[in-house]
Amino acid sequence: MRKQIKQNNGSQFNKKQTKVINWFASVTLMFSVCLGASFSTLALNSEIKNNTAQQDHTEVSEQQIRESALYSQLTYVIENLPKAVFVTVREGWSHDYGLTEGPGLLNTFEYLRSLVPFESLQNDMPMSIFLSGPHYDDQLVLTSKYTFGHYNPEFVKYFGSVVSELLSNKSFVSATKSRMEKYGLLNNLAGLQIIYRMIEKDQASFNKFKSQYQQKLLDGTWPEGGYSFNLPAELNEQYYWNWSETHYYFWVRRDIDGTKELWSPIIDSIIYAYTGRK
Repeated sequence: MRKQIKQNNGSQFNKKQTKVINWFASVTLMFSVCLGASFSTLALNSEIKNNTAQQDHTEVSEQQIRESALYSQLTYVIENLPKAVFVTVREGWSHDYGLTEGPGLLNTFEYLRSLVPFESLQNDMPMSIFLSGPHYDDQLVLTSKYTFGHYNPEFVKYFGSVVSELLSNKSFVSATKSRMEKYGLLNNLAGLQIIYRMIEKDQASFNKFKSQYQQKLLDGTWPEGGYSFNLPAELNEQYYWNWSETHYYFWVRRDIDGTKELWSPIIDSIIYAYTGRK
């Protein structure tokens, strides 16, 4: 029987302490970052394996990071983007927007997951990725209407450390820049950055939409397609059509699970490393 991530007691938005259960997945950010996503698997150093989930990620050495499964998998995914194929997670869905035009977070994830299955990634992390939500330990559930995965802040910090180490390899960045551009990853990340900065300028509206979202999830009244029309008026402009809603609610969910200010500098660092733009 598959083990499901436990829901929090009381309000589903309260955070829980996590236990080390050795599994991994990556956002898409991709990259899925749901920014969720998937990225050969190297064994983590046994010292990392034995650390608790409360460990400060800065205690992990650069060598341990370079030898970690996550470092290997991120490298593998970026180097093999041309080999990715569309594998949908949506029931009754067959349309593929492609990968080269930066088609959005979910469609991009449906490509990246073909490179390394989610379940194989779970076995190689030194901490839990999600503290609660609808996901199983061998499968992401992206069709849940009233719940979502709450990221473990320790995972996000660890992910940031691995990304930082990877980006410090200038020859790797140079060699993979064209792939990151062609296959839409930079475009998706740039979209997240744009929406984040918009939110910073209108925190009051963001708080309003976030509170509304939380309440409707709790009540079970969040409507089908609610992401598309519960948005600030600015996002109704043509430029933002058909992508801004997923990016906006990515940040809503990250604010709820307490990782919004952890993900933002990671995204900024990737964009800056590949484009020189802040």
